[in-house]
Amino acid sequence: MGECHEHSVFDWLGSGIDIQSLVTQLATAETQPQLNAIQRHRDTASARLSGLGTLKSALSDFQTAINALKDGSAFRAHTSSSSDESKLKITADAYAATGTYSLEITQLAKAKKAVANVEFTGGVTSALNSGTLSFSAASGDSFDITVDSSNNTLEKLRDAINKADGNTFVSASIVNVDNATHTGTVSKLVLTAKNTGTASGFTVSGTDDGTIGGNVSLSQLSDANLDIKTPAQDAVISIDGQVATRSSNSITDVLPGVTLNLAAQTEVNTPVTINVGIDNDAIANSINAFVTAYNKLNSTVKNLGKYGGSTDGSGSGNGALIGDSTLRYVATQIRQNTTGTVSSASGNFNSLAMIGVSIDKAA
Repeated sequence: MGECHEHSVFDWLGSGIDIQSLVTQLATAETQPQLNAIQRHRDTASARLSGLGTLKSALSDFQTAINALKDGSAFRAHTSSSSDESKLKITADAYAATGTYSLEITQLAKAKKAVANVEFTGGVTSALNSGTLSFSAASGDSFDITVDSSNNTLEKLRDAINKADGNTFVSASIVNVDNATHTGTVSKLVLTAKNTGTASGFTVSGTDDGTIGGNVSLSQLSDANLDIKTPAQDAVISIDGQVATRSSNSITDVLPGVTLNLAAQTEVNTPVTINVGIDNDAIANSINAFVTAYNKLNSTVKNLGKYGGSTDGSGSGNGALIGDSTLRYVATQIRQNTTGTVSSASGNFNSLAMIGVSIDKAA
Protein backbone atom coordinates (compact mmCIF):
# COMPACT_ATOMS: atom_id res chain seq x y z
CA MET A 1 0.00 0.00 0.00
CA GLY A 2 1.11 3.51 -0.65
CA GLU A 3 2.15 5.73 2.13
CA CYS A 4 0.17 8.69 3.31
CA HIS A 5 2.21 11.81 3.66
CA GLU A 6 1.25 14.74 5.82
CA HIS A 7 1.62 18.14 4.22
CA SER A 8 1.62 21.41 6.04
CA VAL A 9 -0.58 24.29 4.97
CA PHE A 10 2.50 26.02 3.76
CA ASP A 11 3.05 23.24 1.23
CA TRP A 12 -0.47 23.89 -0.22
CA LEU A 13 0.06 27.62 -0.25
CA GLY A 14 3.20 27.18 -2.19
CA SER A 15 1.59 24.91 -4.77
CA GLY A 16 -0.37 27.73 -6.54
CA ILE A 17 -3.79 26.21 -5.81
CA ASP A 18 -6.69 28.70 -5.18
CA ILE A 19 -7.44 27.64 -1.62
CA GLN A 20 -10.32 30.10 -1.09
CA SER A 21 -12.12 28.96 -4.23
CA LEU A 22 -11.60 25.31 -3.32
CA VAL A 23 -13.00 25.80 0.19
CA THR A 24 -16.05 27.67 -1.21
CA GLN A 25 -16.76 24.88 -3.70
CA LEU A 26 -16.46 22.20 -1.05
CA ALA A 27 -18.84 24.09 1.28
CA THR A 28 -21.36 24.62 -1.53
CA ALA A 29 -21.26 20.96 -2.51
CA GLU A 30 -21.86 20.01 1.11
CA THR A 31 -24.90 22.32 1.65
CA GLN A 32 -26.56 22.31 -1.79
CA PRO A 33 -28.78 19.23 -1.23
CA GLN A 34 -30.18 20.79 1.94
CA LEU A 35 -30.71 24.11 0.16
CA ASN A 36 -32.48 22.35 -2.71
CA ALA A 37 -34.76 20.53 -0.28
CA ILE A 38 -35.60 23.79 1.50
CA GLN A 39 -36.30 25.46 -1.83
CA ARG A 40 -38.65 22.63 -2.85
CA HIS A 41 -40.51 22.91 0.46
CA ARG A 42 -40.74 26.66 0.07
CA ASP A 43 -42.07 26.38 -3.50
CA THR A 44 -44.61 23.77 -2.38
CA ALA A 45 -45.75 25.94 0.53
CA SER A 46 -45.99 28.98 -1.72
CA ALA A 47 -48.04 27.06 -4.29
CA ARG A 48 -50.32 25.74 -1.54
CA LEU A 49 -50.84 29.21 -0.11
CA SER A 50 -51.67 30.54 -3.57
CA GLY A 51 -54.03 27.62 -4.12
CA LEU A 52 -55.85 28.31 -0.86
CA GLY A 53 -56.24 31.94 -1.90
CA THR A 54 -57.73 30.87 -5.24
CA LEU A 55 -60.12 28.50 -3.46
CA LYS A 56 -61.16 31.21 -0.99
CA SER A 57 -61.91 33.63 -3.83
CA ALA A 58 -64.07 31.09 -5.68
CA LEU A 59 -65.92 30.20 -2.46
CA SER A 60 -66.53 33.89 -1.76
CA ASP A 61 -68.03 34.44 -5.22
CA PHE A 62 -70.19 31.34 -4.75
CA GLN A 63 -71.38 32.55 -1.35
CA THR A 64 -72.31 35.93 -2.81
CA ALA A 65 -74.42 34.23 -5.49
CA ILE A 66 -76.11 32.04 -2.86
CA ASN A 67 -76.85 35.01 -0.59
CA ALA A 68 -78.64 36.70 -3.48
CA LEU A 69 -80.99 33.72 -3.69
CA LYS A 70 -81.42 32.37 -0.19
CA ASP A 71 -83.85 34.95 1.24
CA GLY A 72 -86.19 34.54 -1.71
CA SER A 73 -86.28 38.24 -2.63
CA ALA A 74 -84.67 37.52 -6.01
CA PHE A 75 -87.77 35.53 -6.94
CA ARG A 76 -90.07 38.38 -5.93
CA ALA A 77 -88.61 41.05 -8.20
CA HIS A 78 -91.28 43.04 -10.00
CA THR A 79 -91.57 45.23 -13.05
CA SER A 80 -93.77 48.29 -13.08
CA SER A 81 -94.81 50.75 -15.76
CA SER A 82 -97.01 53.79 -16.27
CA SER A 83 -98.56 54.66 -19.61
CA ASP A 84 -97.89 58.38 -18.97
CA GLU A 85 -94.87 59.15 -16.77
CA SER A 86 -95.40 62.90 -17.18
CA LYS A 87 -98.40 62.46 -14.88
CA LEU A 88 -97.55 59.35 -12.86
CA LYS A 89 -94.40 57.39 -12.07
CA ILE A 90 -94.52 54.15 -10.12
CA THR A 91 -92.16 51.73 -8.41
CA ALA A 92 -92.94 48.24 -7.14
CA ASP A 93 -91.21 46.32 -4.36
CA ALA A 94 -90.92 42.58 -3.73
CA TYR A 95 -94.41 42.39 -2.23
CA ALA A 96 -96.27 44.30 -4.92
CA ALA A 97 -99.70 43.13 -6.03
CA THR A 98 -99.40 42.20 -9.70
CA GLY A 99 -102.03 43.34 -12.15
CA THR A 100 -103.21 46.11 -14.45
CA TYR A 101 -104.93 49.19 -13.03
CA SER A 102 -106.59 52.34 -14.36
CA LEU A 103 -105.78 55.51 -12.40
CA GLU A 104 -107.07 59.06 -12.63
CA ILE A 105 -105.51 62.00 -10.78
CA THR A 106 -108.24 64.45 -9.90
CA GLN A 107 -106.19 66.71 -7.63
CA LEU A 108 -102.57 67.05 -6.51
CA ALA A 109 -101.58 67.60 -2.89
CA LYS A 110 -100.26 71.09 -2.20
CA ALA A 111 -98.59 72.89 0.70
CA LYS A 112 -100.18 76.10 1.95
CA LYS A 113 -98.27 79.29 1.13
CA ALA A 114 -99.29 82.74 2.40
CA VAL A 115 -97.75 86.22 2.09
CA ALA A 116 -98.45 88.94 4.67
CA ASN A 117 -100.05 91.95 2.99
CA VAL A 118 -98.24 94.42 5.23
CA GLU A 119 -95.29 96.15 3.56
CA PHE A 120 -92.13 96.54 5.64
CA THR A 121 -90.80 99.79 4.23
CA GLY A 122 -87.68 99.66 6.35
CA GLY A 123 -86.62 96.30 4.90
CA VAL A 124 -85.61 93.34 7.02
CA THR A 125 -84.76 95.56 10.00
CA SER A 126 -88.25 97.06 10.18
CA ALA A 127 -89.57 97.10 13.75
CA LEU A 128 -92.67 95.35 15.07
CA ASN A 129 -94.73 95.89 18.21
CA SER A 130 -94.12 93.51 21.08
CA GLY A 131 -96.67 90.82 21.81
CA THR A 132 -97.46 87.25 20.84
CA LEU A 133 -97.69 85.56 17.44
CA SER A 134 -99.49 82.20 17.61
CA PHE A 135 -99.42 79.43 14.99
CA SER A 136 -101.76 76.43 14.80
CA ALA A 137 -101.90 73.54 12.33
CA ALA A 138 -104.99 71.62 11.27
CA SER A 139 -103.30 68.54 12.71
CA GLY A 140 -103.52 70.05 16.20
CA ASP A 141 -99.86 71.11 16.58
CA SER A 142 -99.22 74.67 17.73
CA PHE A 143 -96.54 77.04 19.03
CA ASP A 144 -96.21 80.69 20.11
CA ILE A 145 -93.58 83.35 19.43
CA THR A 146 -93.07 86.00 22.09
CA VAL A 147 -91.98 89.20 20.35
CA ASP A 148 -89.92 91.58 22.47
CA SER A 149 -86.87 93.81 22.19
CA SER A 150 -84.66 90.79 21.39
CA ASN A 151 -86.48 89.82 18.21
CA ASN A 152 -88.83 92.63 17.15
CA THR A 153 -87.47 93.08 13.62
CA LEU A 154 -88.69 91.29 10.51
CA GLU A 155 -85.54 89.21 10.03
CA LYS A 156 -85.33 88.26 13.72
CA LEU A 157 -89.01 87.31 13.72
CA ARG A 158 -88.38 85.08 10.71
CA ASP A 159 -85.52 83.35 12.52
CA ALA A 160 -87.56 82.99 15.71
CA ILE A 161 -90.39 81.27 13.78
CA ASN A 162 -88.03 78.82 12.06
CA LYS A 163 -86.22 77.93 15.28
CA ALA A 164 -89.23 77.78 17.59
CA ASP A 165 -89.75 74.73 19.78
CA GLY A 166 -92.79 72.84 18.59
CA ASN A 167 -92.67 74.24 15.08
CA THR A 168 -93.14 71.15 12.92
CA PHE A 169 -95.35 72.59 10.22
CA VAL A 170 -94.39 76.07 8.94
CA SER A 171 -91.33 77.81 7.47
CA ALA A 172 -90.84 81.58 7.33
CA SER A 173 -88.94 83.52 4.68
CA ILE A 174 -88.64 87.10 3.41
CA VAL A 175 -89.07 88.49 -0.11
CA ASN A 176 -87.99 91.96 -1.23
CA VAL A 177 -90.41 93.26 -3.88
CA ASP A 178 -91.94 96.43 -5.31
CA ASN A 179 -94.38 98.31 -3.13
CA ALA A 180 -98.02 98.61 -4.12
CA THR A 181 -97.40 101.77 -6.17
CA HIS A 182 -94.19 100.41 -7.78
CA THR A 183 -92.25 103.39 -6.48
CA GLY A 184 -89.91 101.57 -4.13
CA THR A 185 -88.85 98.27 -2.60
CA VAL A 186 -90.42 96.72 0.50
CA SER A 187 -89.98 93.47 2.41
CA LYS A 188 -92.75 90.96 3.06
CA LEU A 189 -93.07 87.90 5.30
CA VAL A 190 -93.82 84.59 3.54
CA LEU A 191 -95.17 81.57 5.45
CA THR A 192 -95.11 78.10 3.85
CA ALA A 193 -96.31 74.78 5.23
CA LYS A 194 -93.53 72.20 5.54
CA ASN A 195 -95.77 69.42 4.21
CA THR A 196 -98.52 69.05 1.67
CA GLY A 197 -102.11 68.25 2.54
CA THR A 198 -104.95 69.87 4.44
CA ALA A 199 -103.71 68.51 7.78
CA SER A 200 -100.58 70.66 7.38
CA GLY A 201 -102.53 73.85 6.76
CA PHE A 202 -101.95 76.55 9.38
CA THR A 203 -103.51 79.65 10.93
CA VAL A 204 -101.80 82.69 12.45
CA SER A 205 -102.97 85.06 15.17
CA GLY A 206 -101.06 88.15 16.35
CA THR A 207 -101.72 90.22 19.47
CA ASP A 208 -99.83 93.33 20.58
CA ASP A 209 -99.09 94.03 24.25
CA GLY A 210 -98.19 97.67 23.64
CA THR A 211 -94.85 97.75 25.47
CA ILE A 212 -92.80 98.48 22.37
CA GLY A 213 -94.02 100.94 19.80
CA GLY A 214 -93.10 99.87 16.28
CA ASN A 215 -94.09 100.42 12.72
CA VAL A 216 -96.02 97.16 12.36
CA SER A 217 -98.67 95.65 14.59
CA LEU A 218 -98.56 91.87 15.04
CA SER A 219 -102.24 91.80 14.16
CA GLN A 220 -101.22 92.65 10.60
CA LEU A 221 -99.63 89.18 10.37
CA SER A 222 -102.85 87.41 11.35
CA ASP A 223 -104.92 85.29 8.97
CA ALA A 224 -107.17 88.17 7.96
CA ASN A 225 -104.14 90.01 6.56
CA LEU A 226 -102.53 87.05 4.75
CA ASP A 227 -102.73 86.66 0.99
CA ILE A 228 -103.13 82.89 0.39
CA LYS A 229 -101.04 82.09 -2.67
CA THR A 230 -101.53 78.31 -2.44
CA PRO A 231 -104.22 76.72 -0.28
CA ALA A 232 -103.52 73.49 1.61
CA GLN A 233 -104.81 70.62 -0.50
CA ASP A 234 -104.92 66.82 -0.44
CA ALA A 235 -104.26 64.56 -3.40
CA VAL A 236 -107.35 62.86 -4.82
CA ILE A 237 -107.08 59.87 -7.13
CA SER A 238 -109.43 57.26 -8.54
CA ILE A 239 -108.14 53.73 -9.14
CA ASP A 240 -110.41 51.43 -11.07
CA GLY A 241 -113.25 53.74 -10.11
CA GLN A 242 -112.46 53.78 -6.37
CA VAL A 243 -111.59 57.18 -4.86
CA ALA A 244 -108.64 57.63 -2.49
CA THR A 245 -107.61 60.86 -0.73
CA ARG A 246 -104.09 61.29 0.64
CA SER A 247 -102.03 64.17 2.03
CA SER A 248 -98.97 63.51 -0.16
CA ASN A 249 -98.26 63.14 -3.86
CA SER A 250 -96.17 60.08 -3.04
CA ILE A 251 -98.70 57.40 -2.15
CA THR A 252 -97.61 54.01 -0.81
CA ASP A 253 -100.73 52.52 0.74
CA VAL A 254 -103.30 52.31 -2.05
CA LEU A 255 -101.76 49.41 -3.97
CA PRO A 256 -99.77 47.07 -1.67
CA GLY A 257 -96.05 47.22 -2.50
CA VAL A 258 -96.51 49.95 -5.12
CA THR A 259 -95.46 53.60 -4.74
CA LEU A 260 -97.46 56.09 -6.80
CA ASN A 261 -95.64 59.38 -7.48
CA LEU A 262 -98.19 61.89 -8.75
CA ALA A 263 -96.86 64.62 -11.06
CA ALA A 264 -99.89 66.16 -12.78
CA GLN A 265 -103.65 65.89 -13.05
CA THR A 266 -105.03 63.63 -15.74
CA GLU A 267 -107.51 64.82 -18.31
CA VAL A 268 -111.14 63.88 -17.79
CA ASN A 269 -111.81 60.29 -18.87
CA THR A 270 -108.12 59.84 -19.78
CA PRO A 271 -106.70 57.59 -17.07
CA VAL A 272 -103.13 56.38 -16.75
CA THR A 273 -102.68 52.63 -17.09
CA ILE A 274 -100.48 50.90 -14.51
CA ASN A 275 -98.91 47.48 -15.08
CA VAL A 276 -97.22 45.52 -12.29
CA GLY A 277 -95.72 42.11 -13.04
CA ILE A 278 -93.06 39.57 -12.09
CA ASP A 279 -89.57 40.50 -13.33
CA ASN A 280 -88.57 37.22 -14.99
CA ASP A 281 -85.35 38.72 -16.38
CA ALA A 282 -84.14 39.67 -12.91
CA ILE A 283 -84.91 36.17 -11.66
CA ALA A 284 -83.05 34.61 -14.60
CA ASN A 285 -80.04 36.88 -14.01
CA SER A 286 -79.85 35.84 -10.36
CA ILE A 287 -79.99 32.14 -11.25
CA ASN A 288 -77.42 32.58 -14.03
CA ALA A 289 -75.10 34.32 -11.57
CA PHE A 290 -75.44 31.30 -9.27
CA VAL A 291 -74.72 28.88 -12.14
CA THR A 292 -71.65 30.88 -13.21
CA ALA A 293 -70.30 30.99 -9.64
CA TYR A 294 -70.90 27.23 -9.18
CA ASN A 295 -69.13 26.36 -12.44
CA LYS A 296 -66.21 28.61 -11.51
CA LEU A 297 -65.94 26.96 -8.11
CA ASN A 298 -66.21 23.47 -9.57
CA SER A 299 -63.51 24.23 -12.16
CA THR A 300 -61.27 25.77 -9.50
CA VAL A 301 -61.60 22.73 -7.23
CA LYS A 302 -60.77 20.35 -10.11
CA ASN A 303 -57.71 22.36 -11.17
CA LEU A 304 -56.40 22.69 -7.62
CA GLY A 305 -56.69 18.95 -6.99
CA LYS A 306 -55.71 17.53 -10.37
CA TYR A 307 -52.96 14.91 -10.78
CA GLY A 308 -50.22 15.92 -13.17
CA GLY A 309 -47.75 13.07 -12.94
CA SER A 310 -46.06 13.44 -9.56
CA THR A 311 -47.30 11.81 -6.38
CA ASP A 312 -45.25 14.05 -4.10
CA GLY A 313 -46.86 17.23 -5.38
CA SER A 314 -43.72 18.51 -7.09
CA GLY A 315 -44.82 17.82 -10.66
CA SER A 316 -45.46 20.89 -12.84
CA GLY A 317 -48.84 19.53 -13.91
CA ASN A 318 -50.14 18.90 -10.39
CA GLY A 319 -52.78 21.07 -8.78
CA ALA A 320 -51.58 23.29 -5.96
CA LEU A 321 -53.78 21.40 -3.44
CA ILE A 322 -53.47 17.85 -4.75
CA GLY A 323 -54.33 15.38 -2.00
CA ASP A 324 -55.46 18.17 0.35
CA SER A 325 -58.21 17.07 2.78
CA THR A 326 -59.76 20.56 2.96
CA LEU A 327 -60.18 20.62 -0.79
CA ARG A 328 -61.83 17.17 -0.77
CA TYR A 329 -64.19 18.26 2.03
CA VAL A 330 -65.23 21.40 0.14
CA ALA A 331 -65.87 19.44 -3.05
CA THR A 332 -67.95 16.83 -1.20
CA GLN A 333 -70.07 19.37 0.65
CA ILE A 334 -70.78 21.44 -2.47
CA ARG A 335 -71.75 18.34 -4.44
CA GLN A 336 -74.08 17.04 -1.72
CA ASN A 337 -75.80 20.36 -1.08
CA THR A 338 -76.38 21.23 -4.72
CA THR A 339 -77.76 17.84 -5.73
CA GLY A 340 -79.85 17.08 -2.63
CA THR A 341 -83.30 18.24 -1.60
CA VAL A 342 -84.24 20.93 0.91
CA SER A 343 -86.28 19.42 3.71
CA SER A 344 -87.74 22.77 4.82
CA ALA A 345 -89.08 23.62 1.35
CA SER A 346 -92.80 23.19 0.83
CA GLY A 347 -94.30 21.60 -2.26
CA ASN A 348 -92.43 19.93 -5.06
CA PHE A 349 -89.93 22.74 -5.66
CA ASN A 350 -87.39 21.50 -3.13
CA SER A 351 -84.22 21.13 -5.20
CA LEU A 352 -82.22 22.93 -7.87
CA ALA A 353 -83.30 20.35 -10.42
CA MET A 354 -86.96 21.18 -9.78
CA ILE A 355 -86.41 24.82 -10.75
CA GLY A 356 -84.46 23.95 -13.89
CA VAL A 357 -80.87 23.95 -12.64
CA SER A 358 -79.18 20.61 -13.32
CA ILE A 359 -75.73 19.41 -12.22
CA ASP A 360 -73.65 17.57 -14.83
CA LYS A 361 -72.25 14.64 -12.87
CA ALA A 362 -69.56 14.10 -15.47
CA ALA A 363 -68.22 17.63 -14.99
